[in-house]
Amino acid sequence: MADGDKVLPPLRCGTLRAQGLLQSIPYLLALLCAVLTTFDNFRYGMILLLLVIFWSVWRCPWRQKHRASLPLALGIQEDGSFWIEVSEERQESVCLSAQPFLHARLGVIPLRNPLGQKRTFIVLCPARHAGWRQWRLLIEREWDARVAPPDRVD
Repeated sequence: MADGDKVLPPLRCGTLRAQGLLQSIPYLLALLCAVLTTFDNFRYGMILLLLVIFWSVWRCPWRQKHRASLPLALGIQEDGSFWIEVSEERQESVCLSAQPFLHARLGVIPLRNPLGQKRTFIVLCPARHAGWRQWRLLIEREWDARVAPPDRVD
């Protein structure tokens, strides 16, 4: 962080239950697609439904182990690196692993810890939330600095 930047408060994403529901959205959308496909073409719909069920059981976002690794808050350290609060007593240092999706009310931020484990921080904020706006600008600036091509030297 630059010297002029003020330290941002941690960005909270709500309760563990709310974060679990947000992390379950891809599974629910895939299940909806499989059900709608079943109405159109029964055979392919059933195959897709079985694949979605297998995928959901394999990745199972509702397991206790998965729920214990859900991020609850995103913060920034003095040196400018990010950390996430994984449980009430545990924090992990993380970095951006892919381009984040940052909207006025929704943010999906893919993160990776030093051990290589992927975490996805999903946050829903009310409109005109000042803290979320500052976080969006900071994350966009961090991503742009990371992927910007080096200056050409003639």
